[in-house]
Order: sequence, then C-alpha cells, then structure tokens
Amino acid sequence: MIGKARSPRCFHHVNRKALPFEYTNSKNAWMNSSIFEDWFHKTFVPAIWAPLQKLKQEEKALLLLDNCPAHPTAENLVSCDGKIKISSPKELYIRNPTTGLRHHTGI
Repeated sequence: MIGKARSPRCFHHVNRKALPFEYTNSKNAWMNSSIFEDWFHKTFVPAIWAPLQKLKQEEKALLLLDNCPAHPTAENLVSCDGKIKISSPKELYIRNPTTGLRHHTGI
C-alpha cells in the first residue's frame, strides 16, 4: 500500500510489520521505480525463493509487468544470486501447447 504520509494516523497503535501488507509512502501516493525496485528485492524475491528452496525446486517465477513508467528496467530487477530476474517484454515467447513451437508475443 502506498500513501502520502510517512506514518499515517490509522497506524498509530499498530505494529506495521504485523500487517499482511507493506506500507510505504511517496509525495503523491503513486508507485515509482524506487518503490517498485525496493518491493522486488525485499518482498517479491524472498517470497518466491523461500518456498521453492523448501520444496527443493529451481527458483523460477513469472511476474507479468505492463509498460508502466514506474517499473524499473529489467537490468535492475535481478536477485542477488541472479536466479530470479525479469525478462524484458521483447524476450517473452508463448509456447503453443499443440505444436510445441514458440511464438514471439510481439509485446
């Protein structure tokens, strides 16, 4: 959740770390690339990595992004070990389940 206030009154007597969501603030309460990159590294990557490690599976996930200017470049969205990363839309392909052929999405 993104709001304008650094410490909103509604959270005055609440342990924000115990909430089922993260709260951050920005001047206009909009997503920006800094907030998104922080979320990717501190929330998304650990949420993907931990369950897959527990199940002893390869770290693979699909995160679909639109062309919002708040999204950082794909080069900035790579986990520390390099196993979890974002592909640019130009690299996305869809596999046809009937023929097994890969088709460029053209996104």
